[in-house]
Amino acid sequence: MKRPILGHEFEVEEKELLVSQLKFSPDNPRVYSVLNDAGDDPSQGDIERHMCRLEHVKQLKESIRANGGVLEPIIVKGNIVLEGNSRLAAYRLLNREVNSLQWKKIQCLILPDDTDDKYIFTLLGEYHIVGRKDWDPYEQAYYLYRRFKAENESVDFMARELGISKQEVKKMIDVISFMKKYDDADKSHWSYYEEYIKS
Repeated sequence: MKRPILGHEFEVEEKELLVSQLKFSPDNPRVYSVLNDAGDDPSQGDIERHMCRLEHVKQLKESIRANGGVLEPIIVKGNIVLEGNSRLAAYRLLNREVNSLQWKKIQCLILPDDTDDKYIFTLLGEYHIVGRKDWDPYEQAYYLYRRFKAENESVDFMARELGISKQEVKKMIDVISFMKKYDDADKSHWSYYEEYIKS
């Protein structure tokens, strides 16, 4: 199956993979914005415990159970889940509760191992910043902030590839920078900092 990203066609394989062999992405904003700020890189166990405590994952677990599986495949590269970490956590919860063959494997779209990070960034941005947006504003901004700081990605590039304004990208990065200046990682404070930056 072909998948277009940034004008390039990627050969993507769709198949079921064992849930036990998949790894959570430590770069997922839901994880990185909470666990990585503590200092050390989180272990897979740390990530799983964090994800499985999230209320939306518990709700997702019940939805997946009711539907008999995921409605949309997760996206992986190698054995790292790029898109669908919450669904992986929900499957892990179902495995613990039910221990049925039904929850041992999950439907996946597998990207080629040599897929460049810029394509992955665009894909995730399409899903979570300009598309269905199931990352909250803090998580969206933290994702952009990390790309800007850790990978020296330009505001212009991110805005162009995501189809949003440079001002919006810059604002999100500025808010996270401001929160970091005051050592505040409480995502519930996002709107206060955002309003302050706007003014």
